[in-house]
Amino acid sequence: MASATRRHRLDEPRAHHPLLQQDQLNIKIPGPAPRYWPERPLWVSWFWLGLVGILVTVFSLITTPFIWVSALFLAVQNQILRMIYRNTPWRRSPDSIRVAVIGAGWGGLQLAARLTEHGTPVQIFEAQDDVGGTWHPKQRHEGLRLHTPAWAAGFNGFAPCDGEMGASVDHRPSGGAVFEYIRRFTEHAVLSGNIRFSAHVEGIAYDSVTRTGTLSVLNKLTNEMSEHGPFDLIVHSALASQPHVPEIANKDQYSGVNMHSSQLDRAFIESLLVSENQNVVVVGGSKSACDAIVALHEAGVDPDRVTWLYRRPYQFCKVERFFHDRSWRSFVRACMAYSAFKMGTFGWAVLWLIDYSWTYDTDPWSLPLHAQPGAIATLASEWEQFHFGQLDARERQILAGHLKKVRGNPVRFQDKGLVLEDGEKLRAEVVIWATGYRTGIENMIFSKDGQPIPNRLVSDRAVFEHAVVPLIPIML
Repeated sequence: MASATRRHRLDEPRAHHPLLQQDQLNIKIPGPAPRYWPERPLWVSWFWLGLVGILVTVFSLITTPFIWVSALFLAVQNQILRMIYRNTPWRRSPDSIRVAVIGAGWGGLQLAARLTEHGTPVQIFEAQDDVGGTWHPKQRHEGLRLHTPAWAAGFNGFAPCDGEMGASVDHRPSGGAVFEYIRRFTEHAVLSGNIRFSAHVEGIAYDSVTRTGTLSVLNKLTNEMSEHGPFDLIVHSALASQPHVPEIANKDQYSGVNMHSSQLDRAFIESLLVSENQNVVVVGGSKSACDAIVALHEAGVDPDRVTWLYRRPYQFCKVERFFHDRSWRSFVRACMAYSAFKMGTFGWAVLWLIDYSWTYDTDPWSLPLHAQPGAIATLASEWEQFHFGQLDARERQILAGHLKKVRGNPVRFQDKGLVLEDGEKLRAEVVIWATGYRTGIENMIFSKDGQPIPNRLVSDRAVFEHAVVPLIPIML
């Protein structure tokens, strides 16, 4: 309060000061009244920011050629390898290799389609009743959209056109449009007959003698277990199979609605409009939390009833600074952003300085390093975990205008809400956890040559070349 009062006094015109009233001194002060502290020249205010901007620009001009040379080298290398493999006899005939793909999402279907083109038999196991993965109606939350415009995404050989994923390929399509596009690709690639729906993979048994693996699969409709295999290659492509809700104390004492953001659909939002006395807390700072806030706002839910709780703010790229269209300006912007990405740990700081990134937090100086101890290591870790996304101007305006933001860590429930680590209590009849997903691999049962393998040795260990599981070398 003292600092606020002091700022007010420093900003107060001298003519309004009680000891310097114009009437008492009988002095007429022409023009605006002077202030106690003289304003800094404009060049002083912008000098350091301009200097940083020049340094970033010079760095980008220096590094961008090397980046594109590296990209050209990789492209040439890829073509050479294609020529070598095309003229090299197969070690095994493609039609003799049996492949199992766990997950019928975007990645799993694309992989299955490419293997099918080579004549490799592929069997896909999907826990849901349809394809789509994250874009399945039971997995996606209200307001979910593709990060990029439709033209910048799509399956190989099945590029979307106008009307395929929305009105124009230059727009970011909705979750429903992406889901329908994935279904059409499944029919186009003739993969429907290779998919087992409602099939949840419970475990993988590896035989080191035959170098094959067998899947234990639960039929979610009949609740029956079955064995499938052996397979020469098993690909785990279920990156977001299980919604993640943190376990905190006193959950049984909470009398309200406790749900994951994937359950936030249109019907539930409409029920909130009817029940005007329900307060909502959205927990999380990720893109799904942003989508939840925007969806509630656009549906007409009173913002005073919605509290946004997050431990630390995330950064988001501005859509208009990237490939939002196919103009040369967007191409140049994307090159600059890509140069910043290559800076690694300090990439977000650079993007923020050149106005390519944005956050909803009220403290802009918490942006590059989140204003906490060990921030550089934290930033590097979050970069690897894909803790970012893209927001357009409309979304940013809604999120910036949402006033009920709280930074804190929930530690336990109470009867009507949450209790934070610092003791603050938030009333909430509805708690929505926008806290991401788990792959589900941590719940699988693994064995090798009939001997069980502790799950942590598979799910918690680094994989070879970012892909191969060392203890089960036929698994990606």
